Amino acid sequence: MAKANYFVVVTVVVVAAALLIIIVAAGPAGATFSGRNGKIGFLSDRTDGITTQIWTMRSGGADQTQLTDGSASVWYLDWSADGNKIAFQRKNAIITMKANGTGQTRLPKAGSRNGAPTWSPDGNKIAFMSHERYQPYEIWIMNADGSAQIRLTDNTVDDFRPVWSPDGTKIAFASDRSGGREIYKMTSSGDQQTNLTNNSVYDDRPSWQPLP
Repeated sequence: MAKANYFVVVTVVVVAAALLIIIVAAGPAGATFSGRNGKIGFLSDRTDGITTQIWTMRSGGADQTQLTDGSASVWYLDWSADGNKIAFQRKNAIITMKANGTGQTRLPKAGSRNGAPTWSPDGNKIAFMSHERYQPYEIWIMNADGSAQIRLTDNTVDDFRPVWSPDGTKIAFASDRSGGREIYKMTSSGDQQTNLTNNSVYDDRPSWQPLP
């Protein structure tokens, strides 16, 4: 009888350990994405040799498809984290659309010139740079539909090209405020603006690495 109980205990321990391994490997549930490789978005002037438009293709180069057209070039293409939408700059406006190019929506302007849109990791907000004529660029954020526009920086020199941290709590950007182009970071509400680089050369276009 004791021997039978021993095997029962061992079996229970082994099963429990296996379940624990499965739970740990799976991780907590949440609004995260698998990170599988999808299509590649890019800009090309192949249509007329002058204006750049948004195209997509599969990772092997197949199914190259034009998503935008018109007489004005497109700049600053950025995918939403779930791959369902694209934000881009055309002229001085920020536009969003579905991944297949439909549903193009011109968002309200914060200033006369707006650009460099970048999606927050949760897809709810867009950070961008904006300025009025003869005024410096500043960093702004807004909801994905263009509402609730909030200015995060306020300087006499330019702040450029914001990029979100992978957890959405911070924003890195380039700035001329120290006399040269340097990299800064701040919270997503604009607090704790911190200089990260300080040298006599040109530092620009920050990109925040996600970690598994």
